[in-house]
Amino acid sequence: MHNLPGLQNPFQPWMINQSRRCTARRTMPKILPEIPAPAKAAGIHDCISEPHRQNMQPSRLIRTAILLMALLVPGLGQSREASPQAAHADASPARATVALNQADQAWLSSHGQKIVAGLVPNDLPPFDLVDFEGRYRGISVDYLEAVGRELGVNIEWRPYPSRTQMKAALRNGEIDVVTTAHMRQENQDILYSHNYIPNKLAIVERSPALARHDENTAPTLAFVREHIQPGQLKKYYPDWRHQPYRGIIEALQAVSFGDADAYIGNMTVSNYDIDQLQLLNLKITNFAAFDEDGFSFAVSNRQPVLLDMVNKALMALPSTFQVEARARWETFANHMQPITKVQLSAAEKNWISLHPVVSYAGISDMPPFIFRGRDGQPAGLSVDVMNLIGERTGLKFTGTLYDTQARAREALAQGKAQLLSSMYEMPPDKHLPLRSLPYLSDLMVIVTRKGEAHLRNIGALTGKTVAVMTMNPLHDTLRRQYRGVTVHPASSAREALEQLANGKVDAAIVSISIANYRLNQFHHNRLVISGTAGDLPRPISLGIAPHHPELLDIVNKAIISLSPSELESLRHRWLTSRPHPESSWDRYSDLLFYAAAVVVAALLMILLWSHSLKREVRRRKSAERTLRDQLAFQSTLLDSIPQPVVVRDLEGKLLSCNRSYLSFNKRPGSALVGRRLDEVPDLTIDDASVRLIMALYRQSLEEDRPIFRDVQVTRFGQQIDLLFWTTPFYAADGRQRGQLGGWLDITERARLAKELKVAKDAAESADRAKSTFLSTMSHEIRTPMNAIIGLLDLALRQPPPPDKLRETLDTACHAARQLMALLDDILDVSKIQAGKLDLAPRPVELGTLVDSTARVFHGLARQKGLAFDIDADPTLACWVMADPVRLRQIITNLMSNAIKFTHSGGIRLSSSLQPQGSGQVQLSVSVIDSGVGIDAAEQAGLFQPFVQLPSRAHCGGTGLGLAICKQLIDLMGGEISMASTPGKGTTVSFQVRLDIAPRPAVQAERPDQNDGQMVEGRFSGLRVLIVDDHPANRIVLRNQLEYLGCRVVEAIDGQDGLDRWRADEFDLLITDSYMPRLSGEALTRTIRADEARQGRAAMIIIGLTANTQPESLRDATDAGMTICLSKPVDIDMLVDIISEQLPAHPAHPSADAVSLDRLDETFHGNRHAERTFLAQWRDSNDADLARIGQAWRQQDFRALGELGHRLKGPARLIDYPAFIDACEAVEQASASGSHPAMTEGVARLQQVVLTLNAKILERLSVLDRAEG
Repeated sequence: MHNLPGLQNPFQPWMINQSRRCTARRTMPKILPEIPAPAKAAGIHDCISEPHRQNMQPSRLIRTAILLMALLVPGLGQSREASPQAAHADASPARATVALNQADQAWLSSHGQKIVAGLVPNDLPPFDLVDFEGRYRGISVDYLEAVGRELGVNIEWRPYPSRTQMKAALRNGEIDVVTTAHMRQENQDILYSHNYIPNKLAIVERSPALARHDENTAPTLAFVREHIQPGQLKKYYPDWRHQPYRGIIEALQAVSFGDADAYIGNMTVSNYDIDQLQLLNLKITNFAAFDEDGFSFAVSNRQPVLLDMVNKALMALPSTFQVEARARWETFANHMQPITKVQLSAAEKNWISLHPVVSYAGISDMPPFIFRGRDGQPAGLSVDVMNLIGERTGLKFTGTLYDTQARAREALAQGKAQLLSSMYEMPPDKHLPLRSLPYLSDLMVIVTRKGEAHLRNIGALTGKTVAVMTMNPLHDTLRRQYRGVTVHPASSAREALEQLANGKVDAAIVSISIANYRLNQFHHNRLVISGTAGDLPRPISLGIAPHHPELLDIVNKAIISLSPSELESLRHRWLTSRPHPESSWDRYSDLLFYAAAVVVAALLMILLWSHSLKREVRRRKSAERTLRDQLAFQSTLLDSIPQPVVVRDLEGKLLSCNRSYLSFNKRPGSALVGRRLDEVPDLTIDDASVRLIMALYRQSLEEDRPIFRDVQVTRFGQQIDLLFWTTPFYAADGRQRGQLGGWLDITERARLAKELKVAKDAAESADRAKSTFLSTMSHEIRTPMNAIIGLLDLALRQPPPPDKLRETLDTACHAARQLMALLDDILDVSKIQAGKLDLAPRPVELGTLVDSTARVFHGLARQKGLAFDIDADPTLACWVMADPVRLRQIITNLMSNAIKFTHSGGIRLSSSLQPQGSGQVQLSVSVIDSGVGIDAAEQAGLFQPFVQLPSRAHCGGTGLGLAICKQLIDLMGGEISMASTPGKGTTVSFQVRLDIAPRPAVQAERPDQNDGQMVEGRFSGLRVLIVDDHPANRIVLRNQLEYLGCRVVEAIDGQDGLDRWRADEFDLLITDSYMPRLSGEALTRTIRADEARQGRAAMIIIGLTANTQPESLRDATDAGMTICLSKPVDIDMLVDIISEQLPAHPAHPSADAVSLDRLDETFHGNRHAERTFLAQWRDSNDADLARIGQAWRQQDFRALGELGHRLKGPARLIDYPAFIDACEAVEQASASGSHPAMTEGVARLQQVVLTLNAKILERLSVLDRAEG
């Protein structure tokens, strides 16, 4: 490392020099030279010669402006417009009012209206400096002082030897803010303001380059570790050797003396240090491939209020302050080497590859910046600047000109353009375009008519009418701050000057460049420049669309790379020599001269760079070949898709398609590309199909979503089915660019679907027909079978018939029940196949169920001479949740088969129960016989419906038993298996898992079916209404009920039954479901409606149906029936149902003793008189029972008491104390009015009356037999 000798603080003498320069600059005129006193009276335009008027800004000032442009980045470019008083010679902002809230004011008050700031002097010159007098200066100092003035506070500065110590002071609260901080040094306890200046990195190299010692080693890149992230260097400069240095001076010296090949660092600092150190062999050769975060002010995270105030003050600084503050610290020397190609980042290069052509919008008549040339194309200084930018970046620019600036900006907002050719600084607005670095600074001047009084400044415009462009930044300033000035808006500078020339306004405000150009070309003898509108020039920039920030960075880098000489040359040419297209042809000589010079220069460039161009051509050809290969691959890939695929633009015009699409339309690509579908003549599909597809295209774009739709189109007169699809595709910015689409021919699939639907409908129709047949068969068979079985059962319960007749009746009854069992099996199979067979689990004791089911077959086995054994596990005495009907059906089928096919030996039923945990047990049942056995090959089909072995066909049966068993066991989640050996026997076993159930509290006992004496007359006096349209069913049901002691009233149909119910009182109604005029369900609904309307208690309604379908039973209960039973119904079923539904008429009479023996003494053996008395007493009791029921329903306690007293009289003739007690209990309850006592008394009275009637009926039977 080479160090400069004798320099302890190398910046001390340079600070003295810089301070003098800044002092001198404060007294220097801003743009225009000092106007001589005699000239002030005559006007500016009159005292300046024509050439000088066209080059009014000095060369030195232009160079200064160029350097300012090279470093001006729009970080705060959208700040507010400065007022005319805002520009001071010391680069201080005008006093602006920043809106401070209550928290802001409280903070400032608590800190003594000052902000304590820390800095590291001379760490990053010219940002943080201290001069020989100990005063703090620099760009960062100027910015923070300006922030203090905006907030109305003083800045107290405290120096620190290092940034580490300064940060510690910030954390400790010794200072409030530090300067020149950036986010890369981010800490959780530090907050950062908006960037007030960018950190643009540049590459510094020797010029001319020194010979390297070893060409085989990697070049060395010097950097300062605190300023540059090594990770970024490794990423963007992997082929360089990276050498860190402690400071910028050491790094620059290393490059200057050959110890390093290049230096990377901040561009502003590098340019300043090169000039101050006079390292004249160093040049800034290009931008770095990346940038660091910009510089900010940093505060403690405990000071969010201060951070908010600093940000508001930064946003309030006018752009004129930014220009002048930087100008104070930029040296006049520019150490930047001319750049032909700017260094772009990867993101910027990628943006250019996606947008190689940039469209811009400009004003058609704004010379010399931009206007429409005679060839109709844009021309002017701004166009030449964009061309230079294109040369350095590879971009191509194409422009569209508009009448006004407003329309040009509207085109930018609508996406028709990406760039504005020129724009002045405007007040901050998020909707305005982004501003690039300025490529020119222009002063606003006041133009008046020649010979009129000169207007030197804006103050002189009071009382005048002034024409100003609406997009001129002074337009709003004049309206807002100068109430005495009448502003006349103009759409362009040309219109403003023409209004002045035509006498419509007193003055016009335009830029000095436009004024010089147009006055020289069109208004030479009529208009003059008489004054300035403001002391500082206005920067002119390119406007960038807000959604293209990458373009802003690219343009800024290109503008920085433009040398001052290039910009000055452009300005000079357009302000002095280029005529407007509307001028005469003799003014084009200079243009031709410059054109010739350009051609010569181009030829020289071609000769000098021919070799390089040849290499470039070879590379391009190679790239083109690669591109063609990729396009060929994409085309092949698209054509290989067997279905039609198309690409269309937003208007629906075809951009591309594959061969399948061309084949479908029978057209070449030339007839389809570039046209909408409805623009192609003689398509293979009809017009309606075209309209349908076009509508789907439009819907997809409007709704911005993919569409998949089955459509039918007509092609060559035939209808085909297509699965049509289309989806929008988008550009990189997210906007729609077009849509992809295509279709699949699903005609064959649609045909198969239709056939499948037809087959499905046919199957469903067949299934409905089968269900209808089975329902009809069940109804038609069950109805007569109900009469047959009922009458046979009733005949068997009468006094014992002769043995031969009993045998005949038993045989007939058994055959009828077998027929019903067969019918039930067929219906079960139908339900299983339809998936409609449901289980009805309820608590069941397994031991009783298995034992009772098995013992039914004990007699059959004994008749065939077979041994019969039941091997039941004691654990079967367990209550489980199971469907007892289906479980009994399985065991019955297996036992029936065993007895049927066993001719000798015996049969054994084995059952066991094993706990399974989780509240479950497994029931295992095996039926073992010593029958003929079954061959293994024949066993597989036995569990299918209607399957019988050929060798067993003579044994009868339907082949449904095992099939039903298997389906039921599967429904229960169990398994069934068979093991058989021909000649030895068969074992059929099944296992099911069942949930354990709690033991019921009361177990009802059902009377023995064969004990006719226990059920005969059991419901004596019960009034029953039976409704059935079938006479045989009425006869059977009437006989059954009368056998049980009921008093029966018949109705021939539903309407007849309704009339009888309304005319009389009944205890029970039994009705058929299907009847003419009024069905059982309709009858039930009508009765329920009447009961609800009259407030009557609901009567028990029992339905009978020959339809066993679950739907039929459910419809009956839904209609309001208490219960619905499937026919046939025998006496035992009636006893169970009536006992369950009418507990006041129990199947077991009271055990209280009742004796009629005392009647013998009363009638002295006169049986006829006794018989007449008992019959009349029974009828009287029945009538009283009806009255009791009616009085109870009406809650008439008085009537109940009278009935109790009335019934008690005759009861004293017999020995029945319980009867008298019940009558007296009702009388007492009537007297006391106790509802609970009356409830109990009425129930007891009804029971004893029924018991008495039963006893009277028995006595009458005895008397009848005695008389017979």
